[in-house]
Amino acid sequence: MDLTNVSEGWKEKGVGILKVNKFINPIKHYHARLVMRQDGILKLILNVPIVKGVEVFKGMASSLNSDKFIRVQVVEDSKPVQYAFKIGMVENSSKLYNVIESLVKEVN
Repeated sequence: MDLTNVSEGWKEKGVGILKVNKFINPIKHYHARLVMRQDGILKLILNVPIVKGVEVFKGMASSLNSDKFIRVQVVEDSKPVQYAFKIGMVENSSKLYNVIESLVKEVN
């Protein structure tokens, strides 16, 4: 969701496996990226660095399965953008939240 134009609502980018790629030799401003490729055709649908200031939220108030959602707010092209990830199992959404939170804290 583009937070500068909330009236447009959420836009689905696709379904795929979300990966947290942590660098062996970290770059100065970030140590990891969130990467997702679309199932089947492997088109890149998400490639976001985890930098200082990235906000991570648990849940989605508008969903009946709120516990399965993780939301990440980042800045892309000078605009705040929020991504919502629906995770298959509640336990895995908690693990993903903790991993992203710890990576945000690692960044200088």
